[in-house]
Amino acid sequence: MLGGGANAIGRSITMAVTLGGILAGCLLAATRAQVASPHARPTTDAADASPTTRPGRPVVTTVPAWLGRTPQEQSPPALCLGGGSLIVTIAGTPNANIAWELRADKLTLARGKTVLDTRGLGLARAVLPKVLVRNQAELSVSQGPIRWRRAIQILPSSPLRHVRETLRQRNLGVLDPCSNVCDALRDQRIAFVDLAPQLRHDFFQGEIAILAGFDDANALSHACLRLENRVRLGAALVVLNPPAGFRCLGADRKELPDNEPKLLVKIDAELTGTLRPGDFSALGQAGLVDTGDKAIVLAWLERPTSKHPTRQGATTRPAGTNAKRAIVAARPLGKGIVLVATMPELADCYDNPAGRCMLSEIILWILKRPWRPKENT
Repeated sequence: MLGGGANAIGRSITMAVTLGGILAGCLLAATRAQVASPHARPTTDAADASPTTRPGRPVVTTVPAWLGRTPQEQSPPALCLGGGSLIVTIAGTPNANIAWELRADKLTLARGKTVLDTRGLGLARAVLPKVLVRNQAELSVSQGPIRWRRAIQILPSSPLRHVRETLRQRNLGVLDPCSNVCDALRDQRIAFVDLAPQLRHDFFQGEIAILAGFDDANALSHACLRLENRVRLGAALVVLNPPAGFRCLGADRKELPDNEPKLLVKIDAELTGTLRPGDFSALGQAGLVDTGDKAIVLAWLERPTSKHPTRQGATTRPAGTNAKRAIVAARPLGKGIVLVATMPELADCYDNPAGRCMLSEIILWILKRPWRPKENT
């Protein structure tokens, strides 16, 4: 089992495992958004400033189980966030009695029974334990002698918990019209400032800026240019899923050719604290990244070869053709750095387990870098 076995899960459980039931009462009431001034500092309790009800709402993962079919042995593990809910949609014989169980090695996380309706459909629900590291479990659903199994990977919901104070001191800034990044940070209780008023007054003095949720390349480029001087002084700029046509500060979005064969996602060792290459889709609909000859490629798409079977662990950075298929890449700009990521999972950093962990890995990678910006003069 990955992630330290049953004992690791047992130690990391901070929420009691419960069986089915409706997720009533889990939503937090929305609070009024605070309007930041140009001189605003990060909110010490970022969750309190949430304009939505998502932070605090458990992330739900749905897994289908077809008991009348042969299980697909090669199905990838289902990704879940610790502390979230797992819902199993079961299809089998009408009115059948179903038993299900979620186990991590010898530790039972949840189990229960349900009766399918006259259509042969039913649900099983479980609350997942909160975990500090990635852990593996197995879900099994049984109808008499028929048994269906699926691997479940439980990822930590707050990978940034140990750097909350560091990010507060670094004055993290975010501009995300869709609020996905904001909600993911609030759910981890990460303090940040709203970049919108900061950019209007050219007053951002933070060390990390994140731009996401843009559907207009010109608007995104304009925001990047407002941050250029700060980056040249040593700040880090992160651009997530830029729209087609984006080209700014030496970073371009490129489109994957339509005739490109099936590709595999590869991740550099520096981004594999909680992630594995198999956690991501290689569809390429989010585009590719070109950050020039000085690029630091952290994730890329690669053609599978029979001579070099795919590894599930970390890989080395690519060169040549594979470097041109980068999906997470950074380049120096002055004394700072610009990092661009194009991954479908990053479109929803709150509900998508791989997207939330990738956002966190990118931020942690930036915190490990040696640069620190100078004050604006």
